[in-house]
Amino acid sequence: MFKLQQEDTRHLSMKPTIEEVKCAVFDISPDSAAGPDGFSAHFFQVCWDIIGEDLFEAVLDFFTGAQPPKTFTTTTIVLIPKLRPYHMEGFSAHQSLQCNGEDTVQSCQ
Repeated sequence: MFKLQQEDTRHLSMKPTIEEVKCAVFDISPDSAAGPDGFSAHFFQVCWDIIGEDLFEAVLDFFTGAQPPKTFTTTTIVLIPKLRPYHMEGFSAHQSLQCNGEDTVQSCQ
């Protein structure tokens, strides 16, 4: 069984610096898929001078154990038909589903 050394454990639990958060944001491909809020990494990179401090504060909140907003843990599943539009009862062929972390799925049009 693998066990982390005490120094490694301490390093993993250290709060990041704003420079580390900025590097992480800028290491993401600008062409990556947008999150549930509709913003891609490109948005965060271009607007870093405006939103960087707020984003950093959100990351620090995570490291201090603050409860994240529900939107941080939302997952969007997009159903893409392989050959032709399939029509499932109650869902259109181009409809997204959202999972809000409470074992419920809701339709988003």
